[in-house]
Order: sequence, then C-alpha cells, then structure tokens
Amino acid sequence: MGQSDLQTAILSILNVFNKYAKLEGGKDKLSQSEVKKLIEVELSAGPLSPWTHVVNYHVLWRRVGLGGF
Repeated sequence: MGQSDLQTAILSILNVFNKYAKLEGGKDKLSQSEVKKLIEVELSAGPLSPWTHVVNYHVLWRRVGLGGF
C-alpha cells in the first residue's frame, strides 16, 4: 500500500521546512528571514498568492510562539 494523502502532505511540508531551515545554518528551526522567504516563494502562486503581500511577519512570528524581536 502506498502513502496516504496525509502522509504525502506531511512529508511535503517537512521537505519545504528543511529546504528553508538550512539557508542560515540552523537546520532545526526557521529564522525570521527564512520564514519570510518561505512564504514569499512557496505561496507566490496558487490560491493563497493574493494574500502573501499582506502577511505581517511580525504578527505571524509571535502567533506561532517564536518570539521575534
């Protein structure tokens, strides 16, 4: 039996995370600039693209419990 849709989605998310987490050295977490780049690049096409320009990265950063500045 192959992977379920959920397994495929989770693996895809992990692959995207890993792609951006290694940009600035720390592979276990995303820096603020890595999160910004991930959103700008990965959400620049498709149904969520109209919203990428209005994302407030500072608010997002605090809401996911990463502190910020």
